[in-house]
Amino acid sequence: MTQFTAGGFTYSILDFLQKNEKSVTGREMVRRAMERNAHFGRDHGEHLWSYQEEIPVALQDLLLVFTGWRVPYRSDDVNFLFFDKSLRLGRWVKGWSQLDVGEWGKHVRLVGFKE
Repeated sequence: MTQFTAGGFTYSILDFLQKNEKSVTGREMVRRAMERNAHFGRDHGEHLWSYQEEIPVALQDLLLVFTGWRVPYRSDDVNFLFFDKSLRLGRWVKGWSQLDVGEWGKHVRLVGFKE
């Protein structure tokens, strides 16, 4: 588990995969996020995004998922932050993906508060 402070809050970056798992469905990821109190929504995602310069460089290869942040007209879409290395300056950007399209694997992490 990685912890860091951004905008005055201490966040935990949590893995949701169990030993020997390579990926899980989106619904299973959400279930595990709720179990670990890492079912963060829009307010948390926007806050972290607004303080993105404080996100550790070591996390730039990960998708940081906010399982409680859904598209208003599509409740099966979930929000995440990812580091876009293609931009000249490089920065974290917001993205959306359907929970049930594909698998969520080792490059994805949940965002929670420090325990």
